[in-house]
Amino acid sequence: MAEPDTDADPVADPHAAAHNFMKVVILSINRINTIIWLLLSLKKTIQPHITSHVRAMSAEYGASLDVGSGKFFSSTNTAFNVADHPQWKKLIGMLCPGYTPPSSKQVGNELLSEVANSQESMKKLLTGKEGTLVPDEEVEVHQEEEVAVHREEVEVEVHREEVEVEVHQEEEVAVHREEVEVHQEEEVAVHREEVEVEVHQEEEVAVHREEVEVEVHQEEEVAVHREEVEVHQEEEVAVHREEVEVEVHREEVEVEVQNEETESAKRHCRTREKENVVCAICKRDSPPWELNRDAKVNWVQCEACQLWLHWCCAEYDGVDPDDEFLFETCA
Repeated sequence: MAEPDTDADPVADPHAAAHNFMKVVILSINRINTIIWLLLSLKKTIQPHITSHVRAMSAEYGASLDVGSGKFFSSTNTAFNVADHPQWKKLIGMLCPGYTPPSSKQVGNELLSEVANSQESMKKLLTGKEGTLVPDEEVEVHQEEEVAVHREEVEVEVHREEVEVEVHQEEEVAVHREEVEVHQEEEVAVHREEVEVEVHQEEEVAVHREEVEVEVHQEEEVAVHREEVEVHQEEEVAVHREEVEVEVHREEVEVEVQNEETESAKRHCRTREKENVVCAICKRDSPPWELNRDAKVNWVQCEACQLWLHWCCAEYDGVDPDDEFLFETCA
């Protein structure tokens, strides 16, 4: 270990301050890279928690970053307009997510005054005191050890959160499985009831169909029986009509025969009453033998002159006895 130079004032040396600030920045970059690597390896369920933690950055830490940015610009003689460059803002955003770096106007006014005041305070604090310089190698080793410890802590925390997430996911899966099984059982029960209802409806439909078929069969039998009865009745009516017509015709024939016999009897009677009358044509009681070869002699009387004539002499056939007979001289 080298003895510190009491005559040299490290605070008054801007190059030493810049060198120390750059080492702090490099260490911060290493830590931030490690944290970014760990954050990228996290699952999506852990990322919202980390994001909310980054966004909840305190105002005090943001102010310290602003002062560090001012020390960087003042110690390295970097132009203040670099603070407005998009690449600088992108780099600071990657190193410190959620942090907004100061603008060039803030660096040149407020932060520059704060850096000067901080250097004056440090100078007054170290005046008259002894100190020990630590080699950069030990600082880097210590920083690496801190990074490793921090990485292990982060990995343990991430592993614990992953385990909790897995347990929570398994519980959710078990609950979801139970809900699915219950829902499936309910659906199966509902489907079984629907099937039973459908079977019952089909049985009712089958019974109703059989009843309808029986009714239709009965109606067909009734219709056939009705047709047979109607046909039989029509046949009986037709037979009865024929019998009636035959009977009427027979009665008509009998009446005609009876009328003819009556008329013939009347004429015969009239003929018998007029035995002393002779035929107005042949002037005889009996007709000539060549005109009437029958033993029966028929007479007819002229309705106009009331003279009697033989049928054969008057050429009368007696077909329609109801017609009036007129002698040829009276016609």
